[in-house]
Amino acid sequence: MFAAGTLPARAKTRARIRIGVVPAETSAQAFYAKEMGFFTKAGLDVDIHAFSSPSLITAAVGSNSVDVGWSSLVKIITAHAMQIPFVAIAPASLYLSAAPNGAIFVAANSPVRSAEDLNDAVFAVTELGTISEYGSRAWIDRNGGSSGGVIFAQLEDAAMFDALDHGLVDAAYFTEPSLGTAKKRDRFLAYPFDSFAKDFLFGTWFAMSQWANDHPDLVARFSTAIREAGLWANANRSKSGRILARVTKIDPAIVESMVRVRYADRMTPALMQPEIDVTSKYNDFPQFAAQDMIYQPA
Repeated sequence: MFAAGTLPARAKTRARIRIGVVPAETSAQAFYAKEMGFFTKAGLDVDIHAFSSPSLITAAVGSNSVDVGWSSLVKIITAHAMQIPFVAIAPASLYLSAAPNGAIFVAANSPVRSAEDLNDAVFAVTELGTISEYGSRAWIDRNGGSSGGVIFAQLEDAAMFDALDHGLVDAAYFTEPSLGTAKKRDRFLAYPFDSFAKDFLFGTWFAMSQWANDHPDLVARFSTAIREAGLWANANRSKSGRILARVTKIDPAIVESMVRVRYADRMTPALMQPEIDVTSKYNDFPQFAAQDMIYQPA
């Protein structure tokens, strides 16, 4: 792990690196780093490739179509458990209980009032096998319900609203930029992630272990630049919001009202372990130490 603020000696010519992102705030560090010159400062010429999902990014990194990718931490945890040689090289977005950017909602007229009421329910999430599912399962199980009989369905946000309206699902987990709309039209039930951790690392930047071992200088430069971009975004919400609205095509008014992502300044195992533990429980694989999936230069 690289010490905060350290930057290797820069090469005379900028090194090219290909990175995969989703057009969302969770991986927007890359756009901030490109626009604000943090990649250039680190001696990097970065090609940013946008993908529609983390699953496509992990496939691109695994096939060497891109060198580095962003992913929700759960995807990398699951890959590690399957012995796919991904390594986390830099921190991305955080979940903070003081500013939760996702929650469980039910329809305004729903009879559901508690976790127990969700036994045998149909529950919508934007992607199966993610912390949205596992965190929601943990909340149900730890608050008097049983998630074993819950049917989790994968739906896009717009479809989740319609499914709640028509009683096709009993509950849904919404995150930004749809959280504000959910608060207006549906009934809040819970912030589920607090059931297993108050704060944790939601996203990470990762690479194949062989690529990282072959390019330790690039890993160090990228890690420093992406960290600086995250700290800049944390401190400059107005300007970063304008960049975010432009690259994601989210209405600037919605960006202004969103619960904005904050980025971690370092990869701390303590912020990763709770997600490993809850993922291993619901994905049925042995627990392991967070340090095992963090890149360490030789």
